[in-house]
Amino acid sequence: MRSVHWMRNGGILLITLVTLSIVVAQTKPAKTPSPETLLPANSVLYVGVDGIETHAAAWKKTAAYEALQAGHVLEALDKVLAYATKQGDGNSGELIRPIYDTVLKNGVSLSISLPDAKGDGPALPMLTLVLHNAAGLKPGLAKLMNSESNRFKDRQMSGRTVSADMLPDLPGGEVAFWNEGGHLVVVAGVDAADTAIAVASGKSPNITTNPLWAGAKKAGDFELTSVSWVDAPLLRKTYGKLAIPMGPGTEVTVDQLLTATGLNGLGPVVSRGGLKDRALVTEMQVNAPGPREGLVTILDQPKFKLADLPPLPPGATYVHASSLDLKKGYGELIEVIRNLAKLGPPVTVDTIESFISQIPIFVGVEPDEIFAGLGPIYCTCSTHHSVSMLVALQVKDADRFKDALETVLNKVGDSTGAVSSEWSKEGGRDVVKLDLGSPAGTPIEAWVTIGKDWAFINVVKDDQKALLERLDKKGPALDLRTAFGNATNGLPAELSSLTLMDTAKAYTALLALADQSLANFRAMPPDFPLTAKDIPDAGPFVKPLFANVSYSVVDKTGVRSFSRSSLPTGAGGPETVAVTAVGVALLLPAVQQARIAARRAQSMNNMKQIGLALHNYHSSFNTFPRGAVENEKLKPEKQLSWITQILPFIDQAVVSERVKQDQAWDSGDNATMAALRLVTLLNPQVVEPPQQKFGHTSYAGMGGVGKDSLTMTKPDKTCGIFGYNRSTRITQITDGTSNTIMVTEVSKDFTPWAQAQGSIRALTSKPYINGADGIGGPFRGGCHVLLGDGSVRFVSQDIDPQTFEALSTMAGGEVIGDF
Repeated sequence: MRSVHWMRNGGILLITLVTLSIVVAQTKPAKTPSPETLLPANSVLYVGVDGIETHAAAWKKTAAYEALQAGHVLEALDKVLAYATKQGDGNSGELIRPIYDTVLKNGVSLSISLPDAKGDGPALPMLTLVLHNAAGLKPGLAKLMNSESNRFKDRQMSGRTVSADMLPDLPGGEVAFWNEGGHLVVVAGVDAADTAIAVASGKSPNITTNPLWAGAKKAGDFELTSVSWVDAPLLRKTYGKLAIPMGPGTEVTVDQLLTATGLNGLGPVVSRGGLKDRALVTEMQVNAPGPREGLVTILDQPKFKLADLPPLPPGATYVHASSLDLKKGYGELIEVIRNLAKLGPPVTVDTIESFISQIPIFVGVEPDEIFAGLGPIYCTCSTHHSVSMLVALQVKDADRFKDALETVLNKVGDSTGAVSSEWSKEGGRDVVKLDLGSPAGTPIEAWVTIGKDWAFINVVKDDQKALLERLDKKGPALDLRTAFGNATNGLPAELSSLTLMDTAKAYTALLALADQSLANFRAMPPDFPLTAKDIPDAGPFVKPLFANVSYSVVDKTGVRSFSRSSLPTGAGGPETVAVTAVGVALLLPAVQQARIAARRAQSMNNMKQIGLALHNYHSSFNTFPRGAVENEKLKPEKQLSWITQILPFIDQAVVSERVKQDQAWDSGDNATMAALRLVTLLNPQVVEPPQQKFGHTSYAGMGGVGKDSLTMTKPDKTCGIFGYNRSTRITQITDGTSNTIMVTEVSKDFTPWAQAQGSIRALTSKPYINGADGIGGPFRGGCHVLLGDGSVRFVSQDIDPQTFEALSTMAGGEVIGDF
């Protein structure tokens, strides 16, 4: 009995312990996964950036950090971000600062992947965005998304609460977001949520299994903070067989185009950024192994040494040198053009050959002859205290180059009259002064000086005098080894390109310009938080800065490039989130206005497309479509709309073929098609209605004045172009197509585009615009209307009601003036 009692109690205890362990396991917070485990393996594009917090110790040692702190730039940035938050439209403004802070602190990862193709078409790309440790942003993002569309709905997927919305014009396409551990994941594409969750749960491989991952993440001599790549071979593998039209009855594949250009041998492009001592560094590898063909052969250039460069002015603060055999490059370019022409219709080859044969006639000599006297090295330099820019071209045969240049200048001058030239001898060298005219009222001149080894081009007379003194060794020349501090230390002996920038002088000039701009920029909003006092003092700001350097070397594997900078200058080197964000925040108010203007333009374009479709329909059937597709078996609210009749004319032939004309708009295949959101029918400024199942239309046909005008079978003076039970010919629009509204924007009571009821509107109560009838729009001051002649006008909401009534009818006989 005791054993039975012990077994019974022991069993109860065991069951209790097992139950408690399950409960504890289920309630224990899930471990936050590494961001890379949430990205698909087949990522053709990848960008991963760590947050500053991950590398705080190394970041605080850099010259960039010291400059930003000394210049109080971060304090100014705080002011700008606070201002931008206030200026943002609604919920987007509230997200500006949290997103900035989170990305800056924790980092972000992004990939464009190519899932396996489904069906007959090629694989469609999928976007995956992971905001590191940003789960707290999800409520704000949900609020923003639903303020824009009101279509994002939550659903449970594999234990996750996923907010999702359909992508327009893409069956199965969706945008979705959810929290994965402590990260915020945003995806877009066909079945994007299912695909991404399969990766997150380990059912599908993640990006760490991609062959590029190990090389991109390898340890180096700097602290790695960012990685990115573009997988060109995967793109070719996925889309190589895709056909592209090249003319009537002619198609070529992507592979054929790549072969014709020589880009078929291009490999992955991988970039790595990080921190080393006081510098920001970036290294990049463009894989292009031999044999190289077409455009890629341009990489095969002679290398140069520092000693090979020309004598440059001692005040130069920017220098760039590259090696490029112009004669070889021109020949390869012409050959690529010919290869591409062969892929098109036969007439293309004749056209291209005719064009090529005209080039010597236009310039006076064979292009080969222009480049034959030049060597492969060219160099540019400038100073920040003047507008001077010096270009130096290596010369192999000075007389040959001089003769070719003189012929070209004479030919161009005689044929266009835009350039006049005057040759002379200065210091035993041929010099040509070019008069380029006065396009802005100020004469533009340039000088070309041809020496034994170099030809120089400059645009400042004083620079010309200094150049001649330098060539005669009577004036000082730039010493690259000392002019840019230690920037040239550690350079390879031979280079394919080199860029040097005196960063301190560059930022001194930029700060002076910013100070002047803020002081004089009257268009700046009165409440803008920055003034000239917030511009950093150049002294302490530039004190920690040293010269930036970037260079590249071409070898048998491709191109290797490297840059080291104290602070980005826009001339190369890694960008930092803090510096970039200042510029972005400054532009936010203007961007908001530009976005509204772009949306207005898009809505107008949509209406023009609808107007063109209606006229094409009329050309085919000698009438505009009825407001509702005729079907005696269906009630009016179940009939298909006039929009379904113009689908083939708005590039929706596939959808049109699946619409069943004898069925209700919301049954069977029709319901499936009606669920699609068709971009041409959507006003981008409209906040979408809470429509879970069907795509809506932001536009409606004009029925006339009074509710009866919508249902009349025979038109009278109150009728507009559309009626549920009637169709209209252009000849019936006796008021004139330019004086009759055909389609208008809609401000409320949005209906599915496939449903007849609501797809046409009539004027029934004042005010007519943005009133009870739902005619109007989201843009301040009025709405856009499509007239019968296909033009689109913006009509003020203050328009005289009688004028708007006259515009809404097609045979009222009214006289309409300006509106």
